[in-house]
Amino acid sequence: MEAATFDWTGLYVGAHAGVGASSTTWSFSPFGNAVQPNPFRGGGGFGGLQLGYNFQSGNWVIGAEGDIALANIEGSSACPLAPFSCESAVKWLGSARLRVGYAFDRTLIYGTGGAGFGSVLREFVHPVFGTGISSDKTQVGWTAGAGVEFAVNEAWSIKGEYLYYDLGRDTYVDTAFQSSNIRTTLHTAKIGINFHW
Repeated sequence: MEAATFDWTGLYVGAHAGVGASSTTWSFSPFGNAVQPNPFRGGGGFGGLQLGYNFQSGNWVIGAEGDIALANIEGSSACPLAPFSCESAVKWLGSARLRVGYAFDRTLIYGTGGAGFGSVLREFVHPVFGTGISSDKTQVGWTAGAGVEFAVNEAWSIKGEYLYYDLGRDTYVDTAFQSSNIRTTLHTAKIGINFHW
């Protein structure tokens, strides 16, 4: 008798951890000047939780997943006004996505995409006196990527996933005479574990 294949249908909850590489474009209004280099790179880690639901029809699996993570993905560049540095950090990161995949029994290969969001902190830092102006905003954009998930048994699975985030561009008021225009994108890679019902 042929063994029954694994059924991916159902609710799941889990945890994940990963690393991210950011790219920040930072210019100023109304003067039109920018940090140097622009864009500048950053990096760091993140970890959090996810919740989702799958529905399987034949070998095809469709579903939805939401996740949220604390993060510390940061970078810096030289401000136009020396000796200040312009520093940017993603402090938390999340998404609400659809997943579409193809199951080879216990192995699921999938693509995913949807809304991406995160808290972007920007600071002007003096090398002697420390942080000057500092504020953060929740920036909302989109995310897309792919992953592979393997069911260890009927209840537990492990996964690896790549996501690209474009958190869009937002304006931060620096002074009465100047604003910062900041766009943040990220490449992320993570591993995770899920418990299935």
